[in-house]
Amino acid sequence: MTNLSASVVVPTWRRAALLERCVEGCLAQGARLGELIVVGRPVDVDARDVVLQAAAQVAVPVRWLTVQQPGYIAPVLTGLRAASSDLVAFVDDDAVPQIGWLEELSRPFEDSSVACVGGQAIGPNDRSAIRSRARDAGKFRWYGRFIGRFGTVCNQRTVAADSVLEGNCVWRRDVLKTLRRDAFFNVGDSLHYGMDLCLEAQAQGWKVLYASRA
Repeated sequence: MTNLSASVVVPTWRRAALLERCVEGCLAQGARLGELIVVGRPVDVDARDVVLQAAAQVAVPVRWLTVQQPGYIAPVLTGLRAASSDLVAFVDDDAVPQIGWLEELSRPFEDSSVACVGGQAIGPNDRSAIRSRARDAGKFRWYGRFIGRFGTVCNQRTVAADSVLEGNCVWRRDVLKTLRRDAFFNVGDSLHYGMDLCLEAQAQGWKVLYASRA
């Protein structure tokens, strides 16, 4: 199971300038990148043009797919169905993957019991954030509170988690396709839909990991 490649899926909506930076970051991921799939709506011609221009300049397959439905889940599912690699990565269109991002997320899948690996997200206000309680990132405390802190953890380790960020994660494709997606998350930004999937995967005996170096 070594050196698995990943299909990278980017849902997008009317953020062409940010998408261009995201696409550049995705295409800089090296041999782990099997293909790049950007999913938007037909009216978003600026985003489509960004993708088509990138596709004409690189050897790795780059595809623009469309959905009619608003929201976050429809493009995610379209990208998942179209993905051809053993692993499927999801990244938000306003994020810029750093060099080595996909390698760090993909390497733990050498363990056949791993279903999902998520990474760090650093926002404009996160670089100077206090790193207290970093050990709790991605985990529920005993009384039920979930601790995110995905933008502040720099412990250089891959650790077990209860959930990871939807916009910075890699799933084993065959596992993700079997998980139930609650219709509750089909509208808007679908906040915490990834948490629901992570908990379901763990209930089936799969591992979910957090890689702070990704």
